[in-house]
Amino acid sequence: MLKESGTKEEEVYTPQQLKRELENYYGARVSITTIRQCPNVVTLTSNVKSIIQELSDMDRLIETVEKFIRTEIKSMEHHKGEYPTTQDMRSVESNVAYLPNSLQLLLGSIIKSRNAKLLVASIGQSIMQSTCPRSFLPPLQVGLSVALEHKYGHRDLVDMINKIGFCSSYTEVNKYRSNAAIVQGDKLPEQVAHSFLQYQINKHGQASLEILYSCKPGNSLDFEKAAMFSRKVASRSVYLPPESLPPTCDAATYHSYRVYHQVQTWLGNILDPTKWG
Repeated sequence: MLKESGTKEEEVYTPQQLKRELENYYGARVSITTIRQCPNVVTLTSNVKSIIQELSDMDRLIETVEKFIRTEIKSMEHHKGEYPTTQDMRSVESNVAYLPNSLQLLLGSIIKSRNAKLLVASIGQSIMQSTCPRSFLPPLQVGLSVALEHKYGHRDLVDMINKIGFCSSYTEVNKYRSNAAIVQGDKLPEQVAHSFLQYQINKHGQASLEILYSCKPGNSLDFEKAAMFSRKVASRSVYLPPESLPPTCDAATYHSYRVYHQVQTWLGNILDPTKWG
């Protein structure tokens, strides 16, 4: 090209000269632009067309895959009528098998980490639940929401994770517990049934006291007691009556037990007082 333009090889082109020579030689086949503050980016038109065509083909391919997976999810047998078993919740293989084959293949080809199967199951079930919100009860999502509610007892935590699509709602947790109690019924050993009953009494008793003492959502009685004590001590110099503070969580538990025992006594049901506070 240097020889055809009449320019000596030992001469050095300025950017403007080189740009002009390229435009003269290639004509409409060359594009010289500024991209991301980088001036004089040279691209041949044929390459641009090829890239655009490839991107267009890729978009169509992604849309086709999306439609296929969505159709397969919608055509699956719905499981909204019954809750998953404990074994289904704990088994990684069962949770992966819950996904349609196409979704398993797609996520399995993307996720290659150490806990790949668990991540595939978690993300896949989240996609299924988001695609058909009222059609499925994914075992991993139900199990996670029940575990969170049992360990932390905070509705806000369960609902927050539910909003981002990785566990069932707090309402679903309560439905699951109620169904579990009804289904197992007489099959529950006496000790397990007693513990479950105490758990429910304690849970609702503490919730009532939290409302009574105007606790902020998500804060336990212990936290509110310490916070209220700090505020009152800082704002007064006289004696602070302990009864003006909320009870501790342990005190609220035994108070709830005693209230239940008293009510049952009024109803004529004789319970062992040593087990009820």
